[in-house]
Amino acid sequence: TTLDGLQGVEGIGKNRAGDSLTIMHNLVLSTIEALSSTRGHFLGALLVFNNAALLSLQGLEGVTGVGSHNSGKSIWISQNPMLKQLDALSAVCGQLPGALIINANPQLRSLRGLDCIDGLGVNTGGASLQIMDNPSLLHLKSLSSIRGVLAGALVIIKNDQLASVSGLENITGLGGDLNGNSLYIRDNPALESISALSSIQGELPGALVIAGNTKLASLQGLHGIKTLQKSTFGQSLYISNNAELSSIESLSGVVGHLPGSVCIAGNPKLSSLRGLQHISGVGRTSDGNSLDIQDNDALWDLADLSNISGVLPGALNIVGNSALKSLRGLEGIESVGSNTLGHRANIRGNPSLQSLEAISMLWNTSLREEGLMVQELVCNAAWYQRQDALTCDYCGDNFVTNRGSVIPEDNLGSSACTQCPFWTTPNDPPDACGVDIGVLLGLTSSFCFLIAGCVQLTMNLQLTRSFSSHLKVMGRSIQISDISYERGVGIVITSPVSHGLRQRWGRSFPIELCNTGNPSVSTSNKMKLRGRVLSQERLELLDANGNSLEHEGKFDTSMGEAAVPACRSLFHSGRYVPIIVTMPLLTLAGFTGFAALIGVREEQDIVIVALACMAFAAPAIAARLNKWRMQPTPLRRKLDLYHRRLLEQNPIPQACEPGPGRAVRLTQILDMYDFFKGFIQQRNMHYLDANVIRVLTSYHRLSYAEVAGPALVDWFVSHCWLHPVAGTCSALEKHARGVASSTQWRDLAYWICTLSNNQYDLPRELGNGSW
Repeated sequence: TTLDGLQGVEGIGKNRAGDSLTIMHNLVLSTIEALSSTRGHFLGALLVFNNAALLSLQGLEGVTGVGSHNSGKSIWISQNPMLKQLDALSAVCGQLPGALIINANPQLRSLRGLDCIDGLGVNTGGASLQIMDNPSLLHLKSLSSIRGVLAGALVIIKNDQLASVSGLENITGLGGDLNGNSLYIRDNPALESISALSSIQGELPGALVIAGNTKLASLQGLHGIKTLQKSTFGQSLYISNNAELSSIESLSGVVGHLPGSVCIAGNPKLSSLRGLQHISGVGRTSDGNSLDIQDNDALWDLADLSNISGVLPGALNIVGNSALKSLRGLEGIESVGSNTLGHRANIRGNPSLQSLEAISMLWNTSLREEGLMVQELVCNAAWYQRQDALTCDYCGDNFVTNRGSVIPEDNLGSSACTQCPFWTTPNDPPDACGVDIGVLLGLTSSFCFLIAGCVQLTMNLQLTRSFSSHLKVMGRSIQISDISYERGVGIVITSPVSHGLRQRWGRSFPIELCNTGNPSVSTSNKMKLRGRVLSQERLELLDANGNSLEHEGKFDTSMGEAAVPACRSLFHSGRYVPIIVTMPLLTLAGFTGFAALIGVREEQDIVIVALACMAFAAPAIAARLNKWRMQPTPLRRKLDLYHRRLLEQNPIPQACEPGPGRAVRLTQILDMYDFFKGFIQQRNMHYLDANVIRVLTSYHRLSYAEVAGPALVDWFVSHCWLHPVAGTCSALEKHARGVASSTQWRDLAYWICTLSNNQYDLPRELGNGSW
């Protein structure tokens, strides 16, 4: 948990990889204060990666600068789930020779501590500054000293609470990464403004990507960009899936011919392309598209594309723009290339489109002779005649039409021919459709088989990050009601509903646990656990060798989830036959039925629709069943009930200063103990903190005293957390009865660290190390 023993280290060199200090994969390390004697400039990089319990970098206050890793990183702080602040790096100043990477630190709210850094290098991936997957990060203001041109790309991805990029005002230019991107801002759902990028001027040597930022209303801040290059995929400009984006006018400075494609897609509030009016030409992507304008529901005009002229080297796609009325603005396009699908122009799904005149240069026209006299034809059913035509045209298999149908010569026959629905077949003669019982039963049974197989799969597998630092396929989650020691059995996991696992051939299976609030039962590389089925609601927890565990009290918890590896989940699930057998059989039966339907009726479209419906239905059914299976545990229901009771007594919990005003009255302590006594039993304060106190206070992120209603302290209590809670409460009651009257002893207020400290901000509660 500490680095005790390193207190005397004053300076650090670097290794062959270019590291000076690497703190990595330490699951219980919570502090590095032992490094506080380390001072000066690191010759190599500072890497802090995957430290599950590390709260801060306190101990690095003497570090004044860093070098770079062989990969080009100077500071890399990534996947530290408890890390809340970087203040200890405040002495690091000047130009970093490598990149600054801040990734996947879920509790990091600011970058305070990086204020003195005034320049960045670039890593081997081409990035200079990468801020990614920090869901609590609120702002970038501490980067305001970084100035000038970055040698690499600027990447800001998946920061859930980041509302702006304020702090980047002094960056004047960008390089490009190995993917050919210069500015990459994607999937930041709270981002409302990028105006702080207004100092970026001139050419970007890579692509500009703004995508998936659901609150971003405009591109204000990009007006200084004059030209764009392209990514390795061939894109120069990619503006996509920004739900609130209503204007791209700030791109008006971009002029001339772009070497890559332009894609404006999935921006439902974008009403015009004002900002693209100075672009005179575009390139193409590696899949052959040049200009993509798709799924912009409010877009009604393409007039701002009027400077694009000549030949497009790739395909033109205008698709799914429900308000688009005309193609005005495309008059200058003389011809188009084709994409890898062989498409040249794809103009469809624009229900308001009234005119195609603007692309008249793309149409191939032909002249028709006039003055021919032709006798009237009477075509049979399933055939039709174009007016004045000399032949009848066949509607096609599974189509019907009336005998003698005639349509205008410029109609392709869609109004004359009617396709039979997939459950019907043409009559004889083919002028109407009749029900095909065989096809209907075949499709229904195939659909049911496939649904059953997919539901089995989706119910018993999950893609999750809960049990690892990365996404991982695991078996279905088993909710934990309780983990406790049972004499004569061992450590037993109890679930609120059937866990669905079966003991097959007497074999135990690997099991992983998460969110238990008890480090002793959090699986890791150092601690492997196994399990075996006792009943449909109970599992025995075993050690890595499959032997029973005998540590009474060590594993106690009443929360969390358990799961077994994916293949073992499929093997141990299923009442009589393992799902790993039944699921492929059901799926194969479903696909075989669909394949037979295609072979007999050539109903590819219907099969695709059925598969699409199945793709939605199977997860929905599985989700519903999983929701039933993941119903609240008995403790969770009690916690919700008690939390409501607390709010009735203290409707608006308020934070107060640590100290004597944050005590808890004995009546509150005993009331809580009595309410949860059936769960607490003879368990200690570690159990109470993780399973009760932190859950009751999680919404407010305050101390229990502040949530329940604080009082001025009468007595300060010092105690051991390993002591049973029942004994602590008994001792408090005896003390109170001994020092107060029989009518007032329950009103005595005690300051107890578990209840009086804010467990979510312990560094500040404890003075940030300053006593």
